[in-house]
Amino acid sequence: MAHDAPTARTPSIVDPLSFAVTLPAVPESVAVVRHLVGGTAGHWSVSEALLHDIRVAVSEVCTDVVRRAGQAPVPGTMEIRAGTEEDSIVIRVRDPAPAAPASVEPRDPGMLLAAALTESLQVDPGPDGAPLITMTFATADPAR
Repeated sequence: MAHDAPTARTPSIVDPLSFAVTLPAVPESVAVVRHLVGGTAGHWSVSEALLHDIRVAVSEVCTDVVRRAGQAPVPGTMEIRAGTEEDSIVIRVRDPAPAAPASVEPRDPGMLLAAALTESLQVDPGPDGAPLITMTFATADPAR
């Protein structure tokens, strides 16, 4: 199925440590999110290894969202928010699929990989009932 190039609402840059964006839930949007994470990560002062893990986990979660959205008559949009909270980087992805959050449990290989790369991966109902996937990555030095 051919898709037009992703069109997004202008990313909301609250500060250089965070972003919020709404994108069509189509395959082309996964690369856009990966680039946004990479651009913002320069302000997060994380190691290259952690940046790699964040990019892979975000890509896998967004790919899973796109896969489920592709089963709907109209794919909808996914919302991604990323920023720092205390000694962590937190990335939230709102899944437009009308599925109950329990059906988004990390069962497929991509979600399992994302869960393995994060400090925590949670799937909860968002304010509108749509699944909200929250990934947390620790940035604090455990030796402190």
